[in-house]
Amino acid sequence: MEMLQDRLLSGSEAEGAALREATRKRELRDIVTDLVQAGNRWADTMQILVISSAGNEWKQRDWIEWVDTDSGREMTQNAQSVDRNIRKLRLHTGEDALILPAMEAQRRIQGGKAFAVLHSNSRGSEDDRVSAYQEINAIKSDLAKLELAAIRLLTASRS
Repeated sequence: MEMLQDRLLSGSEAEGAALREATRKRELRDIVTDLVQAGNRWADTMQILVISSAGNEWKQRDWIEWVDTDSGREMTQNAQSVDRNIRKLRLHTGEDALILPAMEAQRRIQGGKAFAVLHSNSRGSEDDRVSAYQEINAIKSDLAKLELAAIRLLTASRS
């Protein structure tokens, strides 16, 4: 009788552990999905701003107005979403394959290198725009690495 109880208890413990792991993976998937989506939207908006840098120079008034546009507000919200989801990611896992590319994308977004062309005195400089595009592409690459690592890590035991 005790053996039967032990088997039943160990079975329900295993089910509980499997359920907790499935929940953890689902939460990580949601975090990574939100982070990658927000980061890519931020980068897409940044590309549009860099393209606009080839035209007329933006004055301080233009920046003040842009911040209040739908695109400006969305870009701010996307940067905040990246930050928030990286904090969640770090609290949910210690997995370097997920954390490192996320942190690198965040560092690049916060670093402002992509914005430099918009504030440069040599606004028409093709080199500045190339540098900005390289930074934007690096952000997108970091986000793609994060997504790929999440796919590998979170779907490994599904097969």
